[in-house]
Amino acid sequence: MIGIAKSDLLAGFSLREARPEDGEDIYIWRYGDESVRFFKNNIVPTLPEHLEWLEGRLCNPSSKLMIGELHGVPVSHVRLEPMGNREEISLAVSAGSRGNGVGKATVLGAHLLSKSGKLCAIVHRDNRVSLNLFLSCGYMQVSRNGNFIKLYADT
Repeated sequence: MIGIAKSDLLAGFSLREARPEDGEDIYIWRYGDESVRFFKNNIVPTLPEHLEWLEGRLCNPSSKLMIGELHGVPVSHVRLEPMGNREEISLAVSAGSRGNGVGKATVLGAHLLSKSGKLCAIVHRDNRVSLNLFLSCGYMQVSRNGNFIKLYADT
């Protein structure tokens, strides 16, 4: 069980619902560097394919896709998808906003907006930055399947 104190939140950070016009930012954050090698599906879609995927997610009431903003500037995105009695969390942070608490603020903010309060992260074993991020947010490793580690956290 994780608790979220006001001091855990990054000053000037907020989450809002994603919109179609966020599509290019999300695409760049997800596929603009080598982090794709850590994805479960590491095939990079074209921008039009990504925008079509985004439109489908935005229309799906069981999906929650949010944009993190720091002082009104988009800096991250987080997606929550149903996974049994939990929600799977997936996020990406803009390259220029990494290392300053945006990732942690994005994860903790997603917990506050989660329907279930029970989140699951699936992280590639070599993605030390993401693994350390989720552990620092109170996630606990529950299993490992090949190259992927499953972590749970409840709020």
